[in-house]
Amino acid sequence: MKEVSASRGPGGRLLSRSTLVLTRISHSVVATPTPASTPTSAEESPPASPQPSAAPGTPEIQLEVAAERDGESRTEFQSDAREIFVRWAGQRLPLDSIVRVAWVAEDVGDVAPPNFIVDDTETAVTQPDYGARFTLSRPRDGWAAGRYRVDLYIDDVVAKSVGVVITD
Repeated sequence: MKEVSASRGPGGRLLSRSTLVLTRISHSVVATPTPASTPTSAEESPPASPQPSAAPGTPEIQLEVAAERDGESRTEFQSDAREIFVRWAGQRLPLDSIVRVAWVAEDVGDVAPPNFIVDDTETAVTQPDYGARFTLSRPRDGWAAGRYRVDLYIDDVVAKSVGVVITD
């Protein structure tokens, strides 16, 4: 699925145009180990060792910003960057939840007020392992230099944020 949206500033100037492309995260199935023999008493059972992992039901989120569609993650961009790509992936997401990704101008001088939401997009979660890509196109006058961030919300609760700096 592909969705294109545009955001305009208070004066009607185009601030950004974004394209959202939904993708499916592939996942592997881990086989449940079976014991080779059944212990005859509780004393013969080896103590269980805890496995390091997130708590069951706790979502894990990866959030990255890049200069290219499949490029390396980064947090600094030049004001003439043609596009900025935001990728996210989640595991153990609550079904039927809404994931919202917001591109926020934290401090860009007098171009926009502090913490101005430049653009955002929402995705309905239809399976526990899910992800999407959010593309921001350079405004006609270039990106305003300053501090930005990407916030990822699950049902209106911030789950992850990434800070971004744009320089001239």
